[in-house]
Amino acid sequence: MRIVGIARVVTQDHFHYKIIMKNKVFYLACLLFIFGCRQASKEKECIENNQNDLSLPRIAIKAIDENSVLKFSDIFENISFIKLETLDNSLIGRINKIIATEDKFIILDSSIANMVFVFNKDGTFSNRIGSRGEGPEEYASPEDIAYDKYDDELLIWDHNRKSILRFKLDGTFVGRTVVDWWASAIYVVEKNTCLLFLNNTIQKNGKPYNYNMVIINKEGKILEKLLPYDKETGKLSPPNPSYSYYGDEIIYSPYYGNQIFKLEHNKIEPKYFLDFGSRKIPESSLENKTVRELDKVIKERGYAFNTNSLETSTHVICQFVYKKILFDCYYSKKSGNTKISAIYFNDMFALTSNRSSYFLKGDSLISYIEPKSFTMYKNVINDVKNNKDIKKLLVSNLFPFFRSFFDSNSEIKKNYSLAIQSSNITLSNKEIDFIDSIDETDNPILMIATLKKF
Repeated sequence: MRIVGIARVVTQDHFHYKIIMKNKVFYLACLLFIFGCRQASKEKECIENNQNDLSLPRIAIKAIDENSVLKFSDIFENISFIKLETLDNSLIGRINKIIATEDKFIILDSSIANMVFVFNKDGTFSNRIGSRGEGPEEYASPEDIAYDKYDDELLIWDHNRKSILRFKLDGTFVGRTVVDWWASAIYVVEKNTCLLFLNNTIQKNGKPYNYNMVIINKEGKILEKLLPYDKETGKLSPPNPSYSYYGDEIIYSPYYGNQIFKLEHNKIEPKYFLDFGSRKIPESSLENKTVRELDKVIKERGYAFNTNSLETSTHVICQFVYKKILFDCYYSKKSGNTKISAIYFNDMFALTSNRSSYFLKGDSLISYIEPKSFTMYKNVINDVKNNKDIKKLLVSNLFPFFRSFFDSNSEIKKNYSLAIQSSNITLSNKEIDFIDSIDETDNPILMIATLKKF
């Protein structure tokens, strides 16, 4: 069944961009990847950011049209939605991270509830992991989580107490590891080892560690040191770099950069080059500038920069900022083709496409959607029951709802209308019942998507 959805509007992209740029500790030393890394042999090797290195696959991001509209059917083979059960002990304030195992969804809310929730694959609530407090089995501030597939455990980074707590997925406490540093990200690398991104700007003892990243074992012993801390630019270390898994690799994307790196067997290497053409931030613009100064240069000169990257067996998905708008780029590894847009029209299922950042489950993309993005369509589906034209209903209902957005950009309004008119839209009773069952007070709804080959 094919159904219409709502675009991810520019106002939401403004919100994402401002979060990025307002964070005062977004810094430039993420480009230390350009200058070098320390390998398992303990010898320092230089990773050059050479734009002429033809050995790296290039992802061409040249034709950026902020007025373009992508239909879901252009990029997705199929999509489905999962309602996360809403109970008194499963209320999610904001989703900060989603980890999907074979039969569970692990949800981190580090912003409001400060809690880790576990849901079954059908969305029913399973249990919470840990609790807030000062005890040995409790956490004060669950800042990040990582799944250890080797021991089927969840690692919770307790930022305030500089600790890693380990739990079984049923909530059974396994152990705690205390370290000497504050960190902003944690990932499991191999069996009994995990990665911590230290971010030297938050080391409150005033003595930055010599490396921005360490790999430790469960006892906290350092096994490897990566990303040397540079005395001149080290204070500009990024706080929360983008990491994701691709098989046994960890994919790393530094802000303001144009390369995607991989960490495999404790070795960092460049993997993809993002070709922004003339929109690339020149290295000269990165020198001796504060974040505010760099922000001004980016806005004045129209530069683009990468913020997040994911990889599946068939695609590389990059999110980048250009003209204050957050764009998605879908790159086909087989054909080399790309599809780029910030605005979506759902012509496949359940009306809405107002989503947040992607997470991965194998080759499937996972995002979450707030309930109000569904409930605003209830007037539409009630009229559809009376056999009224769904395309006309969508235009008449959506455009007033997003009046401030569409009125400020007539080109997007026209393209969005064309996308509706050119779509084969139907509405099944099952989908109507699904939307009718959603209340604005419900937990977020997960969207699972499989990418189409193009």
